[in-house]
Amino acid sequence: MTQSVIITIIVAIIMYFLAYKDHKTFKSGQHINYKHVIVSIGVLGTFVGIVWGLWNFNTQNIGASVPQLLEGLKLAFLTSILGMVVSIFLSILQSKPEVKTNIILLEIKQQLEELNKISLNSLSELRLFTNVIKE
Repeated sequence: MTQSVIITIIVAIIMYFLAYKDHKTFKSGQHINYKHVIVSIGVLGTFVGIVWGLWNFNTQNIGASVPQLLEGLKLAFLTSILGMVVSIFLSILQSKPEVKTNIILLEIKQQLEELNKISLNSLSELRLFTNVIKE
C-alpha cells in the first residue's frame, strides 16, 4: 500500500468520525455542524497532495519524477472527492427534518386543541358555579 493510500484512509477515518458526530448531534437537537470542517479537510488534503507530489519533482529528470507527482495528485483528488461526498451525504441525510417538524407541529396542534377543550369546559363550569352562587 502506498503512502498516499494510507494517508487517504486516515483522512477518511477522520472525516467519517466527524460525520458521525455531526449526525449524532443533529438527532439530539443540539447540532454541531462539521460539514464545513469535512470539506476543509478535503481541500487541505488537496494542497498537501499537490505539495507532496511537487516536493521532490526534478525538472532535470521528469521521467523519474512523474510517479511521485502522480501519487501526490492521487492523494489530492481523493481527499477532495471524499470530503465533498461525505458533506453532501450528510446534507442529504439531514435534509428531511420537515417530516419530523410536521409530526411535532401536529402533536402541538392536538395538544392545543385538547387544552382549548379543557379551558372551555372549565369556563363553562365556572359560569355554572357563579350562577349557582348568585341564586
